[in-house]
Amino acid sequence: MAKTYAIELANGSRFEFTSKQCHEAFQYTRYEGSRYYLKGDEVEAADFIEAVQTGCDSWQAKKEETHKRIRVLYGSSVGCYVWKWVRK
Repeated sequence: MAKTYAIELANGSRFEFTSKQCHEAFQYTRYEGSRYYLKGDEVEAADFIEAVQTGCDSWQAKKEETHKRIRVLYGSSVGCYVWKWVRK
């Protein structure tokens, strides 16, 4: 699968993400001195963040067409609930 998003940090570490990993790519946008790439081309930080946010929004919309989120008990305590995606 082709890597859509890439971030190179100031220390030289490079992280590449597919289009389905937009949530992970968004977590790395807060570091100073980073360089941002969309499909191999270097872009400004604002353009990168906008593209990642658009990707996350489209992923969410597509997921909601075929799935629904339910709250499931996780463990034995009343306060231990998690959210899961299940098919409609």
